[in-house]
Amino acid sequence: MRKIIATLETANEGSRELDALIWAASGQESYTQKCCFKGKKYGGVLHTTAAEKRAKIHYLATLLAPPFSTSIDVAMTLVPQQIECGTINFSRNKSGQQYCHATLEQSADSLGRDMRDDEPTEIEALNAATPALALCIAALKARSA
Repeated sequence: MRKIIATLETANEGSRELDALIWAASGQESYTQKCCFKGKKYGGVLHTTAAEKRAKIHYLATLLAPPFSTSIDVAMTLVPQQIECGTINFSRNKSGQQYCHATLEQSADSLGRDMRDDEPTEIEALNAATPALALCIAALKARSA
């Protein structure tokens, strides 16, 4: 998961390649149902090596993955249910380049801690290229926490 998050943090924009990586990392059941196949045959074509099969699965994922990296609405589907709220902020550096930040808050109660003493846990994505990428990064961090 860390490798995918690092890839998203350095991306300049969303892409179908990134969407496929996010979809596979998200563990959503639809990825397995739509992209994986048993055995060595898919669509009448024999894939004799594990590398060929992985390449075919990745190709299918780039075609079929939801647009996580380019749509805030789709990126929201990655946010775990125990997240109570979140924010997305935009800022520009001195050269005019835009950066996006996403913060998700997870309650102490959902983490099994005493709510009287604990503040919510903040999960942040800083300096992402787009709002959707910032939200994907924060959501994947939350899923892996």
